[in-house]
Amino acid sequence: MDPDVIAAKEKYVARKPRPSKNPELLQQILGKNPYARALATPLRRCALTCNALPSFFLQDFNLMAHPETGNPWYVPRSLAKYKGPTVSEKEIDADLEPKEEKVQTSQTQQISAESTAVLGYSGIWKKTDQKDERPREKTGTARWRSDMHEFVLNLMRRRILEDLVRVTNSKRGYVVGCSGWEDALAKPQVGAFLWTGGDGELDEGQNIPPEFATLDVPAGRKEESRTRKVPVHNLRRFLGKDKLAELREKLPSGIFEREVVVLRRKQYVVDLEMQLWKMQGYLAEYRELYRDLEEPQMQGLDGESEEDDDDEDDAEDEEDEGW
Repeated sequence: MDPDVIAAKEKYVARKPRPSKNPELLQQILGKNPYARALATPLRRCALTCNALPSFFLQDFNLMAHPETGNPWYVPRSLAKYKGPTVSEKEIDADLEPKEEKVQTSQTQQISAESTAVLGYSGIWKKTDQKDERPREKTGTARWRSDMHEFVLNLMRRRILEDLVRVTNSKRGYVVGCSGWEDALAKPQVGAFLWTGGDGELDEGQNIPPEFATLDVPAGRKEESRTRKVPVHNLRRFLGKDKLAELREKLPSGIFEREVVVLRRKQYVVDLEMQLWKMQGYLAEYRELYRDLEEPQMQGLDGESEEDDDDEDDAEDEEDEGW
């Protein structure tokens, strides 16, 4: 009956205390940081590459029975279950319903057994009428859309559009239209810059933000002269022409007809910032990364000097000086 012995035995079985309703300062700072929250997601292993990454950087898939044929299809789970105020359940079901004409249905063109066995099958158990069958037996005939990359992209665009409408309609000043870059850089508490290119078609020679573009904004007090990096998202590319027009139609205030829009650095906007960051990685072509990997090989073949490479790097730095 020694209390120390009892405490030692129950040390690893006792429930964790509930989160405090009064978070500490560090918790408040991390709660407003989309990158910290993305890195803090549970670690999972990619089924195809076997790389262990935070779940934020992976796309999860689940099996869903076709409403007519009952055949299992793979669907992006996290993009399907959205509880926003602007989307109805019927709209989600209609969007996720697999279409036979868009998917390769022959047995030789189905997803390989190696990939099928590891992508999960938890959802098919509730969808099938034959409950005496093991769920794993259904995964052998699971089908994969041939246009899955476009299907995922369209769903990601829809989720971003819905969140932009939600945040803008909150009437709290979390989304601010700017007259230009100087006006945008002068705004306080900037979480991200959204470049729309303005209303209408783009002009020739117009400065378009490159991949993973950032700008330095003041941080802290003015006398400290500290800065921090803020991402610049190309909303015209993220949403596409149709979704951007739909966004402007749903928000007739004209905010997204401005060339630059600012997202405030608030916890209410963190989920939207995380979706924008994920979209940036999804659409990126990583040209700069591949160029850096190819340069050492080209130097060995061509015998170029280091001075020539430095001159080329200086010229490229001058072109990207604005970002």
